[in-house]
Order: sequence, then C-alpha cells, then structure tokens
Amino acid sequence: MQKENIVKLKQFKNAYCDVVASGLGAFFNVTEENYKDVVALLSKEEIDKLCHYVVLKNVLAGVGEVNLKVPYIKSGIKYLDKYELNGNEILEAGYVNNLTSNDVVGGRFILEITNLNEYNGAFLSDISHFCAVTDTPVLVHFGRKLEDVGQTVNKFGMSPAQVLEDYGILDRECLLYGMNYIDKDDQLLLANYSPTLILSPRSDGEEGKGEINLYNLIYNRLKFCFSSGKCYNIDMLKEGKLSLLNTNNLMNKSGLVAVESVLDALQTDGEEVEIEFDEYKKLDAILEEGRARQNESLVQQYRALENEIKQIVKRLKGEN
Repeated sequence: MQKENIVKLKQFKNAYCDVVASGLGAFFNVTEENYKDVVALLSKEEIDKLCHYVVLKNVLAGVGEVNLKVPYIKSGIKYLDKYELNGNEILEAGYVNNLTSNDVVGGRFILEITNLNEYNGAFLSDISHFCAVTDTPVLVHFGRKLEDVGQTVNKFGMSPAQVLEDYGILDRECLLYGMNYIDKDDQLLLANYSPTLILSPRSDGEEGKGEINLYNLIYNRLKFCFSSGKCYNIDMLKEGKLSLLNTNNLMNKSGLVAVESVLDALQTDGEEVEIEFDEYKKLDAILEEGRARQNESLVQQYRALENEIKQIVKRLKGEN
C-alpha cells in the first residue's frame, strides 16, 4: 500500500562554490582585494585540505552536484569522486596555457573569465576557440558591478552580451555568473541562445552587488540555477528563499514567481529522496528536514578537518 503524505525531494545543486572563500571564510576574511594574496600563501597540501573540507560542507548541506572554484586543476575532483558528487572544477581562463592533453581529454573542468575587461579581443577569441575544440564549458562573470558594465561598453564599444555574442562565447556551453546589472536588451539577446545563469543572492548581498529580479529572467525564458558563491555557510534553500524575497521587494508584489520554479532551479536531476510530512507542515520545513539528514561519521570527519583549517588560519594570521 502506498504511503500518504510523502514528498519526493531531489538533492540540491550548487553551481559555483569558491573553495578558498568557503573554506576559510568562517575564520578569515577573504575579500576580492586580498583573494590572490591569500591563495599565494597557501600550499598545495593546504588547498587539498580546503577542497576536502568544502566538499564535505556541500555533502552535509544536502548537495548532490557542485562546481568547485579551485586554484589548481584536479585539487577538488578526487573529493567529488570520493563522496560521489557530480560536478566540475572551475579554473580561471588564464590557466589554459598550463593544461595538457591529459587534462583536456575526459577532464571535468570549466574555464572562467572573471572580468571581461581584463582581456582583449584576441584572448577572448582564443578562449572561445579552445572551448569549441575541447568541448569545454566557459563561465563568465557577467554584469556583477555597474562600473564593470560601463567599462565593457567603453572598451569594446558593445554591451556585455554583445561582446559574448561577437566572440562566439554564447555559441559554446556557457554559464553566466552574476546578472545584477544587465539591461532588458541584453536579456533579450541572451534569450536567443541557451546560457545558464548562476545566481548567488547571499554572496552578492554580502558583497553589495545588487539584487536579481527572477521575474524578468523567467519572463525572458532564461535558464537559471543557484550557488553559494563565496559564502562559508552553504545553505541552498536559503539562496532560493532570498531570491524570492528580493523579487517580491523589487516588484512590490509577491506571488509573481512560483515556488516550484525556484525548487526546480535548486535541485539536481538525480534520484529523489522520499520524506514523510504532516499535511500542515510548510514546504520550507519539509526541505529543511531533507537537507538536515546527516551521516554521523561524515560529521566527525568534517569536525576533524575544521580543526586543521583553523591551524591554517593561524598561520595566515601569523599566530603560530
């Protein structure tokens, strides 16, 4: 006999998780300004521990698929495999010259353009060609700051979306991270292609990047998903809740975006988990219950790694 009051919940998808910021953030202030300096101070062994720690964070947060922003190739994949998570490593585009044929064939990585304004047209063409030949996805930080949009227009004589179109990047498997300051014309242009938009409401809020209007994205039939970005506390459900709240505030009206649309964007295409619930229990409570299912042995591993991360932080702060 089939049980009543059962909801089927899939695991969460975390489309962009920065290993350094997520791993150190609870104990050390990692900012855009000091990010590269912090990475330079970390040994490969310490980065390895951070990758392990952050992957466990995602597992315990109910994540089944995660893209990890890592400083070095293959520093995170082994832990995705260890805990049977789907996903890729995200590498800055400047790393492409260091990749070997072994890295490319069967590799699980995404090339990242952190700022269009840091590259010239020739480099963007090379990246687009490389991604086409190797079938590698490309991720672009896109309109995250209003000043970046203005600089792009001044440098290329085109809007950010037009730049991506002109250099063939939108013809590839393309992910766009940001979307805070993109006008309607650029959204309409993007709708002619099939990029995946990555939204990080909490991370953007902490960095003062602005708010995303989900209604406009849905209206223009743009695909989107969520990420924890640089947050050290991974909670995908709260990312979805905040995006709904932001949209309601911006539009001065609630209910314009269906909760089901947000849930679809939050969850993977993997297997479903059945959770019993009381008919009066709210949907967010059901999801919290599913997210909180933890394996005690994994929790112990996590706590042991956390102590090791604290030692790394002490060294960075010069306290050893």
